[in-house]
Amino acid sequence: MKRLSLWLCCGCCLLMIWSCANSDSPEGENDRLLASVYNRSLYWSELAPMLLPGMTSEDSTRFINTFVEGWVRDNLLLHEAEKNIPKDLDIDGLVRDYRASLILYNYENMLVELQLDSTITEDAYRTYYEEHKADFLLEKPLLRCFFVKVRKELDGWNELRQWWRKVDEPEFYDQVLAYANQSADLFMLADSSWYELETVVQELPTNTLSEYNYSSRREITASDEQFNYLVRIFDTRKVGDQAPLDYVRDQARKVILHKRKIDLLNKRKEEIYEKEERGNNFKIYTY
Repeated sequence: MKRLSLWLCCGCCLLMIWSCANSDSPEGENDRLLASVYNRSLYWSELAPMLLPGMTSEDSTRFINTFVEGWVRDNLLLHEAEKNIPKDLDIDGLVRDYRASLILYNYENMLVELQLDSTITEDAYRTYYEEHKADFLLEKPLLRCFFVKVRKELDGWNELRQWWRKVDEPEFYDQVLAYANQSADLFMLADSSWYELETVVQELPTNTLSEYNYSSRREITASDEQFNYLVRIFDTRKVGDQAPLDYVRDQARKVILHKRKIDLLNKRKEEIYEKEERGNNFKIYTY
């Protein structure tokens, strides 16, 4: 193994020197054979691009040794596998199918990237939402609320409570938001966002809010040994209710774009079919 390492290290250095001195020689003329397994060979030109700039000679040698050893083991396993291919396994057919799948996948991705309209209007969201109401039934209760959690030792709690009483007004909302950004451990102040009840409950002192009282409570002020809490609940949804559009917007977006993608690809297939049909470039034989 030490001899192999020494030979590879010296070989790499010599090859780099020789390559620089013979840069006009045909490609592959000065390539070095690193390993062989039956009828397969590993050459330096296949491995060299994997070496990172700035690698020390020790790191390069370690990488080369590891790669060569792995290559040999993989190809020995491949050789053994080839000896045990079932007679009814159509390797060539599988390779053709896989190649075709890769080409189609690449072309479809290119079409989608260049031609898919990813802009979704509010009307499009609402139309989809109304047509698929049955798909958006809640399995967990939701809250639309404001929530702020601050450490008790921080200054400004009294001022925050005063602003909180008028948080519906833009001036006081801005003051609450500024304070929360600077001092709160956690806050939820997006008035259109919906949260799962359990997400809010786990941040509050025990028994402050639960599935039994969340729909009837609107203002909550609470504290424990470390934190003060403020909650204002604007709206609620229980299990079995239709989910709000804002809550399922991301899900709806994915479905809408997926449908557009399928429509785009089907349209392109039809365009190609009609074009090639006019040119008599395919035939269908019935039997």
